[in-house]
Amino acid sequence: MPDQAPEGGNTGLAGGRPATGDAALQIECPQCGAQPGQPCTIRRYRGPDARHRARIEAFEAAAADPANLPPPWPGRDTFELVCMRCGQLITAQRPGYAAVDRHAAMRRTAALALWRAEHGVAGPHMPPLRWRLVHSDCDKVRRQARGDARIRAQDLRTTRRLLRMSAALTTRRWVADTDWRALVAYIIRGSAVVESNTAAARRHADAAENAAKGGAAQGSHG
Repeated sequence: MPDQAPEGGNTGLAGGRPATGDAALQIECPQCGAQPGQPCTIRRYRGPDARHRARIEAFEAAAADPANLPPPWPGRDTFELVCMRCGQLITAQRPGYAAVDRHAAMRRTAALALWRAEHGVAGPHMPPLRWRLVHSDCDKVRRQARGDARIRAQDLRTTRRLLRMSAALTTRRWVADTDWRALVAYIIRGSAVVESNTAAARRHADAAENAAKGGAAQGSHG
């Protein structure tokens, strides 16, 4: 891996000065490791996140923080799994899976270990490999022959299964180089949103039905 020295600030402002009012600058950059309030640096390599767009969309880091997860809801043990591609539910009739490029994660692990061995310090930050939760027919990547790790959606659908899978994955060194924690947060948040939307739709339907009954009653009295 070539040395990746900073080439200058990349804040979108003249002179590389950070915009103090920019909320994204108030978090550590997951790409270059710039500390809160400090501008990002551009690295010599070019990847999909080379310009550290909005601190890699600050929201992703917040979404993966366990402190920001919604609390467990009583009596609820099954998650509603939402496809990251189409936004529809993954069901038995339309199955899906969670997948990640395992070989790329292993290469990341090896590259960072080599850097530490050669330089004696932790290597430059490299974005973790992203898990994708998708319907089988929505997945455009299809890298299984080249090293995808895949987990059936049904193995993530309950609290017990999700915890069991998370525990099993801790024994795999390459998983630390993926955003598994962000996927768990996505599953929990997505399920909470689906339940909230369903409850809201039910309330609207009940209100409409009550309004219709009230109108009919007034008409009969008239």
